[in-house]
Amino acid sequence: MLINDILSEDLRAWFGKGKKGGAGGGGWDRYNSKGERIGKCGDSKKGEGKPKCLSKSKAAKLRAKGGKKEIAKAVNRKRRKDGNKNRKGKAKNVSNESLYLEIPFDQCPQCGGPIEGLDEAKKKKKPKRDACYHKVKSRYKIWPSAYASGALVQCRKKGAKNWGNKSKKKK
Repeated sequence: MLINDILSEDLRAWFGKGKKGGAGGGGWDRYNSKGERIGKCGDSKKGEGKPKCLSKSKAAKLRAKGGKKEIAKAVNRKRRKDGNKNRKGKAKNVSNESLYLEIPFDQCPQCGGPIEGLDEAKKKKKPKRDACYHKVKSRYKIWPSAYASGALVQCRKKGAKNWGNKSKKKK
């Protein structure tokens, strides 16, 4: 009985029973980058971008989460990951939800409260760079390196004005 069910499986039942638009038949729908349903999955028109096919239940979840904007985000994520419409081979499955949490930067992800000491971290200044730093860094391709660090020490010993200049020999 189980084998018989598998053998009698039909793609029309999976993609919407042949009706116009999968949602009418309870199947899968194609969505565009504006979040609009444009037909049933598998019926792309000429000149159309890479479609994102969503089941009726998954589309309803995304719609409840953020409306058409959320569906549009999922479509755009799909197009970024798998942009070639005519690519042959196995389909690339792309997640409908963003993997990044939408938590404000100054809010703790665990408790939701403000993060202490954030202002001090923002105010932390970059170390001041002296003339030797800039002069040596411009001459060495690989930075930082042992040679460049050694040259920086030598420059600071001699001074930026004198470092790198050849000394005149007395005759």
